[in-house]
Amino acid sequence: MSCRIPAGETLPRLVCIQCGETHYIKPKIAASTASIWN
Repeated sequence: MSCRIPAGETLPRLVCIQCGETHYIKPKIAASTASIWN
């Protein structure tokens, strides 16, 4: 695995040196709300 910027991308991604497959890291989804009652 090597950290490279694939063609058509703007961020570095993990790319397999042997086969060239790009591995994407899925970010954790986080959400929050703030409810205010007057």
